[in-house]
Amino acid sequence: MKVKEMLEFYQKDWENRLATVLGSLERVQKPFLKNYWQTSGYPTQVIFNGIDETPFPFDDYIQLYEDARFASKYESTKYYEQLLSAMSPVRGVLRDHPCLSRVVGKNIGVEEFHTGILNGSSWTNFNHLIAGLMWRKWSRREKSFETTVSEFNAMLLLGMRMLDHPLEDGLDKGLDVVLFYGAKITEEVGLGEGYSLIPFFKLEDYIDRNALRDMAPRQVEERRLEQFFGVVHPFRWRPEFRSMNDYRDSKPRTVPPLFHRKTAEFAELLSVVLEVPITWVMTLEGCINLKSCQLLGKDHDFGNKRYGRFVGHLHSSFRTPVSSDLGSIEYARDIFARKRDSDYAEIAPLIHRLSKSMRKEGRFSSEDRVLDLAIVLERLFKPNPNRKVGTLTQLQNSLVECLDCDEDDKDKLRGEMKHLYEVRSAIVHGPNKEKNRTRLKELDKAWRAGFKFTREAVLKSAE
Repeated sequence: MKVKEMLEFYQKDWENRLATVLGSLERVQKPFLKNYWQTSGYPTQVIFNGIDETPFPFDDYIQLYEDARFASKYESTKYYEQLLSAMSPVRGVLRDHPCLSRVVGKNIGVEEFHTGILNGSSWTNFNHLIAGLMWRKWSRREKSFETTVSEFNAMLLLGMRMLDHPLEDGLDKGLDVVLFYGAKITEEVGLGEGYSLIPFFKLEDYIDRNALRDMAPRQVEERRLEQFFGVVHPFRWRPEFRSMNDYRDSKPRTVPPLFHRKTAEFAELLSVVLEVPITWVMTLEGCINLKSCQLLGKDHDFGNKRYGRFVGHLHSSFRTPVSSDLGSIEYARDIFARKRDSDYAEIAPLIHRLSKSMRKEGRFSSEDRVLDLAIVLERLFKPNPNRKVGTLTQLQNSLVECLDCDEDDKDKLRGEMKHLYEVRSAIVHGPNKEKNRTRLKELDKAWRAGFKFTREAVLKSAE
């Protein structure tokens, strides 16, 4: 028999043995869990709109196993005798795996080791692994442990470098994620260079909604997360298993080059294309799949978090957001993909200012927005102050030439541009005469018309 065939045979045998003893433990532990909760308190039940969202009591399982393991210290061995007899075979089968036997050694009773995930390492023992396997089986809603144990074995072999990427169900897939709020994205869109635009509901295996509670408490409380989305870059990873005496430092993992810049630039471009304010909420570097954390006996790791802006105040329970147009998203993607072959480097600051102007809040935000439009137009068309023709006329001529309009539209654009600059002048010079006082009451009108043609000119220049 070939070595590979023998390995596969013994793997299957080990998986069957572990699934069997875990099934026995699951049956035996039920009354012990019930007694534990009667004395320590039952897990808090979470019901929302008739749906049971109560999380798995992972810590309670670990505590029960720890109490049973150290029962002799507290003279309660007799009480835990039946539970211990069901746990011992599980520990024995776990120790039979070459990965775990290598890190815990031959001594009975030694069950602690280090589990490394990306840039961190933490203390683990067999009780954490058993509780994690119970959690994974519970989340799968399956009757047996066969699939769960197969996934667990794959993770162990991946850590030993006896399996290569990728694993099934994305167990070895991690994500670097920048979360934004403002646009309702309904499906995943590839952006090129490994990046993707993904709605939040497709990220829930990697990011629990409670991670957003500090930044968006109302949205989390009402389960209204449809306006959250992520710009995502995936990566492959493998766990590390080391003995308690092994303190080697692993090579730190970092995000891809220009990750933060690329995600921010695309979000700003998307904001301008979709004409909706988009706000940076959070960056999470190194998000690991919840399934993998379960199999390794770990709480869900959302990675290294960097906080952006609070968006809880932007939510309205009575407003239903409109889904973003897929064609517009693809248009933004295509512009971004061609930026090396265009004048995008010059246009990017203008897109940044336009997207930022849509997010401005406060008493004088309308004035700031109008001034932003004037800055963008002058930087885009670069009027020459030494020419005899005035700045406004130069901007009007450049705008109609850029947008290639018919005669009727040209007259309309010239009039809207003139009105925008009259409002701008009123803002700069103040209400020192009747005309300026009138124009200061037309801020929103000037902004709406000015944003439309400014946006069109900027995007056309970016193509």
